[in-house]
Amino acid sequence: MNILKRMTVMVLSLAIVITMSAGFTSFAFAGDETTGTTGTSTGTATDVAENNLSAAEKVDTNRVKFSTTQVTWEQVDNAEGYVVTAKKKGSSKVSTKVVSESTDTDVAYTDLKSSTNYKYSVKAYKDVNGTKKYSSVKSTGYVVSGYVKSTARTASSVSVKWSPIAGADKYTVKATRNGKTVKSKTVTSSKAKLSGLSSSTKYRFTVVAYNEAGEATTSKSTLATTRSDYMWPVNGSVLSGYGYRTGYGSSFHEGIDISASTSTKVKAAKAGTVIRAGWYYGYGKTVMVSHGNGVVTLYGHLSSISVHSGQKVSQGKTLGRAGSTGSATCVHLHFEVQVNGSSRNPLNYLP
Repeated sequence: MNILKRMTVMVLSLAIVITMSAGFTSFAFAGDETTGTTGTSTGTATDVAENNLSAAEKVDTNRVKFSTTQVTWEQVDNAEGYVVTAKKKGSSKVSTKVVSESTDTDVAYTDLKSSTNYKYSVKAYKDVNGTKKYSSVKSTGYVVSGYVKSTARTASSVSVKWSPIAGADKYTVKATRNGKTVKSKTVTSSKAKLSGLSSSTKYRFTVVAYNEAGEATTSKSTLATTRSDYMWPVNGSVLSGYGYRTGYGSSFHEGIDISASTSTKVKAAKAGTVIRAGWYYGYGKTVMVSHGNGVVTLYGHLSSISVHSGQKVSQGKTLGRAGSTGSATCVHLHFEVQVNGSSRNPLNYLP
């Protein structure tokens, strides 16, 4: 009886296994194009691989003009085109360009804002059953657009630096004023120093890049002002300006009063020769320095004097210390600029 039951169970189990196996779907493996009867595969493994696009490699940039950056990348197999974006640093706005030919592997961004950082990104695309499929994105780091800027200034020179241009073998930098070229210099590097400029003067600087064929691209211009020949004799605020003063009748103030304390060193605003060092009427203890061409600076109301008449002094040399001697009512420095005996507004000379 037990043997009969065991045989019955084995027969039933075998029937169940056969029945379940008949309902299973057969699966396609790599290189097998078999399609199952219950669940179907939409394509082969080869099809799937073709639909998965590789990312664009070697995404790079070339600055072909001061206002144009060219983005380049390697061609992606099976791609139908590319989407390229430019994003300005610190901005959420993105400029998008679509390249519809898979063999075209560069695009140009023109009229970029100068001296601005942009990040460029590229992704490949392919149409799959009416839907665009995209590769992963490859990006550059932030790349600065074309620029021209001053890097150093003196009273007679300005150093200028600019972005190098692909293919350029020389550059001409020009300094213009009122539309006229004042100075120019041609170099092979991307920096230059223009000397022989006037002090306290604003100039417009422009760079022209040339390639071997003589083709040129011109930068946008940048403004830079040369420094003054003068320096402030003390670091302080102007207490009283040049000219007629309210509260002092109709008296004309020949210079400016600068705040200071009795410990403040008073320094020569410009190199020259001391022509007076002593008491000078209402100015009290005073130092006067000649700078040539009829120009003299005066430092009044000093508490002490540390130079003597006839002494040559360099710019920044300590002449004495601020005070309230003479007709001064409080500690300060009275500073004047005289040209051929007539006073001038010192603020027109100081940086």
